[in-house]
Amino acid sequence: MAKRSKKSKAASKTKTQPKNQPDYYLAVALGLTSLIIFFSFITVNGRNMLGPFGEVMARYLYVLFGKASYALPFIAGFYSYAVFKKEVKYASARYVAGFSAAVISLALFLALIVKGGALEIFHMEKVAALTGREMKTFWEGMPAVLRVMDGNYKFYTGGLLGYNLAYFLSAWFNIIGAYIVFIILTALSFFLLGKEELLFSAGRFARDTFLNGAEYVRSLFTGRQDEAVERVKKVKKPAGKKEEDEEDEEEEKPMTKKEMKEEAKRLKEQQKAEEQERKKPAKREKINIITPDEPVEKKTKAIQAVVKGDYTLPSVDLLKGNAPDAGGGERKDYAEDAEKLKRTLKDFGVEAEVVNVVDGPVISRFELELATGTKVSRIVNLSDDIALAMRVEQVRVAPVPNKSLIGIEVPKTNKKTITLRELIETESFQDSGSLLTMAIGKDLGGKAIIAELGKMPHLLIAGATGSGKSVCINSIIMSVIYKASPDEVKLVLVDPKRVELTHYRDIPHLISPVITDPKHAAYVLKKLTYEMDYRYDILAKEGARDIATYNKMASEFNMQLKSEPDFNPEDLKKSLPYIILIIDELADLMTLAKANVEASLQRLAQLARAVGIHIVLATQRPSVDVITGVIKANFPSRIAFQVMSKVDSRTILDMNGADALLGRGDMLYAPADISKPLRGQAAFVSSEEISKVCHFIKKQRKPDISPEFDMKDDDPDLSGDGDSGTGGDEIMKKAIDLAKNKGNISTSYLQRKLGIGYSKAARIIDDMEEKGLITEADGNKPREYIGD
Repeated sequence: MAKRSKKSKAASKTKTQPKNQPDYYLAVALGLTSLIIFFSFITVNGRNMLGPFGEVMARYLYVLFGKASYALPFIAGFYSYAVFKKEVKYASARYVAGFSAAVISLALFLALIVKGGALEIFHMEKVAALTGREMKTFWEGMPAVLRVMDGNYKFYTGGLLGYNLAYFLSAWFNIIGAYIVFIILTALSFFLLGKEELLFSAGRFARDTFLNGAEYVRSLFTGRQDEAVERVKKVKKPAGKKEEDEEDEEEEKPMTKKEMKEEAKRLKEQQKAEEQERKKPAKREKINIITPDEPVEKKTKAIQAVVKGDYTLPSVDLLKGNAPDAGGGERKDYAEDAEKLKRTLKDFGVEAEVVNVVDGPVISRFELELATGTKVSRIVNLSDDIALAMRVEQVRVAPVPNKSLIGIEVPKTNKKTITLRELIETESFQDSGSLLTMAIGKDLGGKAIIAELGKMPHLLIAGATGSGKSVCINSIIMSVIYKASPDEVKLVLVDPKRVELTHYRDIPHLISPVITDPKHAAYVLKKLTYEMDYRYDILAKEGARDIATYNKMASEFNMQLKSEPDFNPEDLKKSLPYIILIIDELADLMTLAKANVEASLQRLAQLARAVGIHIVLATQRPSVDVITGVIKANFPSRIAFQVMSKVDSRTILDMNGADALLGRGDMLYAPADISKPLRGQAAFVSSEEISKVCHFIKKQRKPDISPEFDMKDDDPDLSGDGDSGTGGDEIMKKAIDLAKNKGNISTSYLQRKLGIGYSKAARIIDDMEEKGLITEADGNKPREYIGD
């Protein structure tokens, strides 16, 4: 029976129990009936316990129901208990029909399974072929079974009811049909009696009967009946109940229909409240503040100047030291902000608990545990409302990597500047054995982001003006200068804006001058493809798979060669330096020379990694016409600074997020080996620091410009539709020699032989015509050579 609230219990105390209630009369009647039937089946010393009345009752019940009659006292007793406990208010037709169906189905089942039972009582030869005459004989034989007092009647397991029903069903539907009817009757009884409170009442009835009987039997042997009664009471009632509550339970009155509805409604609301409470995230008394009090990356005790041959790497003393916090090193109390954030989410129907707060140099990340069933998209859609409540310009919402938490990244009022020096001084940078190690910045937890360009193997950077893109490029170049000598790494710098990379002119790491002309950039890219093919030829000849293997083999060969007495320095093998191509603004190149630039970049990005050529591209306009599908597919590692729109963010990162960055070095770092971008703050290096370092290394060496990359205006590879001249006397001399040897000349012939564009070849033809060296145009026919 459902428990009642304290209010209903208190109200029940004021009521008096009615003396004449039909429910109690019915319960008493059913209980007496159950006892009479039960004792009528018991015989002691050859006599029925209820005398002749009990014997007659037992005979008739057994004749009617067979062994199924043994269930009648228990059914009547259970019905009495249910009525008394108010689980069943009255003798409704539903329950009477249900109990009747249960008794009939039990009798039918017993008649069907017992051999010699109902199916053979009339000894019919063909049961399945029941005719009208046989049906008449069946009904005429019915009165014979009433001779039960003479002792001539043979009792059967299913009784008269089971026998006749089994016979009739088997005759009409065969034995399979009879069992189907039995299943239907059983299912019907379960359906009619299948109310939840009735089933609970049956369980309690069986429990109480067993416990009372067990304790009574135990008391017969121990002689402690009082303790047995108390023990039964304790089992029935939960431990810890007060005496007053026990008296209330004993004096509790049966609930009316209205009270039962109110109680059911209250229990439903209570269950709903418990379900909502279960879905809520666990409350935490204290928020865990993660702040890098001590540097996450330990600094080396002392950094000595590294000497490589006749070259000395620059000292970290040329760079500025750690910048102090803008807020004077004060630590903010995040409890109030966490509570404000929680309250804001609750106002929009989102239950969440703040688990951790990561106190980063620029961003504070609140890590939230959401209630069960809450979608992440709901939090993402509330980013503007959260920013308004937290009184900041904008916030970014994203799952926390490797945790089942959602991070809300809120910008700090007092921001800290990450200097390049503190990254170079970390053990991660100093212990890295790669010559292409780059100091990029720090993540939200203050951990240094140190990457190796050789593993990327190419890097794509995008960001609007003022977002920190060019500063990041300076940090990459300075990292290479601090890690490798000019003999180990060479740089090719392309600066279409002409002002960003001027500090690096004439540094010894350059393999070509700093390129500012887009035409020259296309030329150098083409020459790099030639260099790549040349290096692959060397690797194939030596049997090396990559540049690192080749350089190791060359070093071992040179050491062995030097130990020989007839050593010749000209026989030494030269190691191949790494080459890093850095383009500060790709958009200008794609606008002026897209075909040549894109084709060369594609070849280099796909093939150049093994021979030590790596590319760093940067653009402030990451649109699809600049970062094409070909380029994007070959640059898996990317860094996104603040961009202007979600479309630009999806172009560079394949997801939103870069549009919600703060600028001034706030970045999303997405190397090829992680699935989700990592937010961080890029390192800052000033122009003054760059000048000091470049001045230091310029004093040691001059740039070793390779002849292959030394650009001349008359080079045929510089020709294009935008050329304004003929390309110089050298090209004209070659064209005249071709015409003299062949006897005629055409524009397409000059294009093929000299490798120049159509416009330049056409201008050469016009110049030769003006000088009287060739004939005038005659349709599509070649020009005849008529010169001396």
